[in-house]
Amino acid sequence: MTTRRLGLGLAVLFALTSCSPGFDEPWEVKDLRVLGGITTPPEFLYTMTPPKGPLAVHLDFLWADPLAPSVPRAFRVESCALEQEVTCTDATRVVLAEGSAAPGLTGVDLSIPAALIKTSFEADPYQGLLGAAVWLQVLVDDGDGGWVSMLKSVVISETAGFADKVPNTNPVVDYVALVADDDSRTSVPVDAQGVWHPDPDTDYRLLAVMTDASREDYIVPAWDTTITEGKPEGASAIVPLALSEDLNYAFYCDEGALSVAAKTERDIPVIDLPGQGRFRDQSVTFTSPTEGSGTVWMVIDDGRGGAAFVVIPFAVAP
Repeated sequence: MTTRRLGLGLAVLFALTSCSPGFDEPWEVKDLRVLGGITTPPEFLYTMTPPKGPLAVHLDFLWADPLAPSVPRAFRVESCALEQEVTCTDATRVVLAEGSAAPGLTGVDLSIPAALIKTSFEADPYQGLLGAAVWLQVLVDDGDGGWVSMLKSVVISETAGFADKVPNTNPVVDYVALVADDDSRTSVPVDAQGVWHPDPDTDYRLLAVMTDASREDYIVPAWDTTITEGKPEGASAIVPLALSEDLNYAFYCDEGALSVAAKTERDIPVIDLPGQGRFRDQSVTFTSPTEGSGTVWMVIDDGRGGAAFVVIPFAVAP
C-alpha cells in the first residue's frame, strides 16, 4: 500500500460514485469524503472465454477530510457482484484489502478472485454475453461508527471477434489552465511547493487541458438486424460500432465557491483544439475566499471506466 499527499502534480483517478453525509452544495467538501478512484488497468479484454482469474488490479482512491486533514483513518476495499443493489451485499462481498491511511491518495494492489468474476458474469443482466463488471467498494471509517463509501467498476469486455478492439486506457491531463475572457490560456502559476496563490475574492475560470492521446476512439458490439441477401428474415448479427469518447466533469473545493452554470459557445457541444483533443470544453469558475487555504479538485471520466483527477492546493495571497 502507498499513501501520498498531492501537490499540483496531476493524479490519474476515476470515480464512479461517491457520497458524503455533510455538504450543502454538491461541490462542497466540508467533511470526510471519498472523491473517486481509478483502476489500472480500467478494462480487461477476452475472446470467447471470460478470464478465470485471479485478475491483478491496482486501485488508487482519493479522499479528503478538511476537519482532520492529517489524521489516519481505517479503510477497506471490498469486491462484489451487483444486480439491483448500489452497495456490496454480504452474499457476494469479498474483502480485498484493509489498512489505515491519512487523507490524500491511497493506492492498493488487489487480486480479484476467480469465484467473484464468475459470480459477476452470472449477475450481469445479459449473463455476461458481451462482458460484465466487477465492482470495488471503498469504505473509509468516519470515526463515528459509520463508513463513507465509493463504488468503482472493473470492466471485463468481450472482443466479439473484432481484431482492432483494444482495451480502454485512462485519460491524461496535460496541464490546468487559467482561461481569460478572450479564451486565452495560461498554466495555473504555483510556487516551489506546488501551491497556487490566487487573489482574495476573485473569479478564476479553470480548465483541465487533456493530452491529444487522451481522446480515444473505440468499438462496441452492436446488433445489426439489416436483412441482406441469403440471410433469413429477422436474423441479426453482432457488428462493430465505432464511437469516440466524451468526457464528463465534476468539480469540488473545500474553501471558496464553484460555478459551472455559465458556458461559452466553445463549451457546446464538442471542440477540436491543438493540444486538447476533441472534448467538451467544460471549465469551472472558482471564486477564491477572502483569506485562508484549501483545495480544488476536478474529477474527469471518459464514461467507460477510465478517468483523471486534478488536485490544486491553494493559499489566498495576502
